[in-house]
Amino acid sequence: MENSNNAFSCTLTTPELQKRKATIIQNLKSILIGKEELNNGYDYIFNGTDDVIDLLTDFVKTERQCCSFFNFSIEVLNTGLVHLKITGEPGAKEFLVTELEM
Repeated sequence: MENSNNAFSCTLTTPELQKRKATIIQNLKSILIGKEELNNGYDYIFNGTDDVIDLLTDFVKTERQCCSFFNFSIEVLNTGLVHLKITGEPGAKEFLVTELEM
């Protein structure tokens, strides 16, 4: 997807990384408990277990290799929830919907 200033595309090329990314995304979808739309992205909400935090960290490490136009924020709350916020410049939000389908 392209906007007036930037081209948004995943640069993941090796089958191993593509498979890892697909596996992590599928795992995240299965444990997602909420999603809030932001002006420039989405806030994904999960239960804040250590395993979930590890999975989110792995996701961010993989995703930033191929989609450097996203901004990532992991927020662990004292309520027992963890938020993964993914944001970016205009056009990144629409790419996020297509890319992750979460």
